[in-house]
Amino acid sequence: MPMGQNLTNPGLEALQALLYRLITAPEGVAAGLAAESASEPEMLEHLIESDDRLSATERLEIYANAYFYRILDCLKEDFPATLATLGPDDFHNLITAYLIEYPPTEPSISYAGRHLAEFLRHHSMRAMIERWPFIAELARLERTQIEVFHAAQAEALDAEAMRSISPDDWPALAMRTHPALAIVDCEWRVDELLREVEAAGGENDRPLGAPAHAPVSVLVWRQNSRVHYRSLERPERAAPQRYARRLPRHAARTSNSDRLRRLSLSIGCLRDGSARGCSSWRTSDPADLTCSGLATCSKRVASLRAFQKAA
Repeated sequence: MPMGQNLTNPGLEALQALLYRLITAPEGVAAGLAAESASEPEMLEHLIESDDRLSATERLEIYANAYFYRILDCLKEDFPATLATLGPDDFHNLITAYLIEYPPTEPSISYAGRHLAEFLRHHSMRAMIERWPFIAELARLERTQIEVFHAAQAEALDAEAMRSISPDDWPALAMRTHPALAIVDCEWRVDELLREVEAAGGENDRPLGAPAHAPVSVLVWRQNSRVHYRSLERPERAAPQRYARRLPRHAARTSNSDRLRRLSLSIGCLRDGSARGCSSWRTSDPADLTCSGLATCSKRVASLRAFQKAA
């Protein structure tokens, strides 16, 4: 609190800032109060009522403890597989260290864990990383599920929209993935570990084994207000980069059917959550191509065609 501030009637902004600093002080409210550069020992007594049972500092300490444990409980729900892997004690220590480095800065609690995977990649608690070298990727996959769930809605590309596009416009067509879709590239099969934790439903008391040390790309998407995920095969992983690019000029000389067929090979793998490989893609009839809400079409046809003509 700045020198000269009226301790008995501080402004709302100054009061909120002071209480936040004390509540989030790593060493507790008393230590945080002592660290205030221009405060008096009795400062809180002017702001928080005390009695014979509890001082103002002790009362605020109760609130500070509740604040931490409420965030901890929320992060347990957000990262159940990370919790199941580490166990409650190590998870508690992890979140304690994490909140010191990344205290919440947004009104919504949903943002509290957004930096946890990044924090784990550079965590100073080496023993944890050495024991669970996959833990950062597991946390990243769990966090991605939350971000996909809260992602914006967008109109999905469907077969009817594709039929409406003129053959002459295909070379200028650009597409992008749906906002509620993400791909997580991992070096460990954390998707299998997450599936194991989900299947146990929180009732598995035995220690979890390490997942296979094998690269995997995991598709995460939202459909009907539910988040799904599955592993991608190599051709599927390359699909988003392929259909994000505009078709080359020479594509204009090929038939519309050929163009649709190539496009179906690019994005057919993202048609639904059950597709696993080329054998399940429906390419015999390009007009049947659908993406079930996983891709949206960006038609910048007019401007791009004008640019092509100018070139």
